[in-house]
Amino acid sequence: MLKNIPYLALSLSVLFLSCNKTNEKENYSPINPADINIVNTHQNNLALLNPIQNFQSHSKLNSSDKSSLEQLCDFDYDGWDQKQREVLLDTIKDKKVVMFGIDHGAPDQSGDKRDGEFVAELLPFFKSAGYTYVAIEAPYSLNKLIGKHNFEEIAQNIFLSHWVEFGPVIKKARDLNLKIIFYDADNWNGSYNDREQEALKNLKEKIFSQDKNAKVIFYCGAKHLYKTPISVDFLNTEEVKTIGYHLFRLFNEKLVTVYLQPEQTKMSFAFDYSLYLGKQKCN
Repeated sequence: MLKNIPYLALSLSVLFLSCNKTNEKENYSPINPADINIVNTHQNNLALLNPIQNFQSHSKLNSSDKSSLEQLCDFDYDGWDQKQREVLLDTIKDKKVVMFGIDHGAPDQSGDKRDGEFVAELLPFFKSAGYTYVAIEAPYSLNKLIGKHNFEEIAQNIFLSHWVEFGPVIKKARDLNLKIIFYDADNWNGSYNDREQEALKNLKEKIFSQDKNAKVIFYCGAKHLYKTPISVDFLNTEEVKTIGYHLFRLFNEKLVTVYLQPEQTKMSFAFDYSLYLGKQKCN
């Protein structure tokens, strides 16, 4: 039923590379609990999910947008972001799940603080639209630490260099009394599908089975947003059914995915919305 990426989207990805080099760093989990007693659930991550295989475009781009992308070095990134943000905020009022996907990189590489600052800035609006949960890609066992008086200090020691992109979201969510849920698998030693299934079980236990009216903001690695099964690298034929896939089956059009583009990236049409946040520059 679902087909490979349309020719136009693939062509534009190639065009984009004429102005920007592909971001080739692997997307491992941001969590590196080397200094604490929490199991690192992500050491066995498979290779970076191929961004141009086995998905159907869910992009909101219209013909004029796509035409303008043919002149990428003159592309109005700020204008694009403004338009995408306005439409997104108008759309989320009637949705149940909004997933923000970032390129958080390897454990020893910090992400981009603009991602966390942007999502944190939107949280008051989400709260006014009825969203009460913020689900974050981090080991499930962290939930037992949320109530501690020194939680923020503990969290910084867990996220380490990745506190720069996760910290703003966590701190703002706490300030707004939103319910923070860490949902990723603990003791993950199986396949990528096993990890996503465990995460889904955790989400049902903490949110969806408890609150049928829950409206949730997700903040996680972009590779978890795909709504259709996606192949891992060519050496591994396993098709991964991500959290995005499972949530799409549960909520269908009530789910929205937002890609916060990293620097020097390929254009992606796999997500409902994408934003650059000042990262893209053509010289």
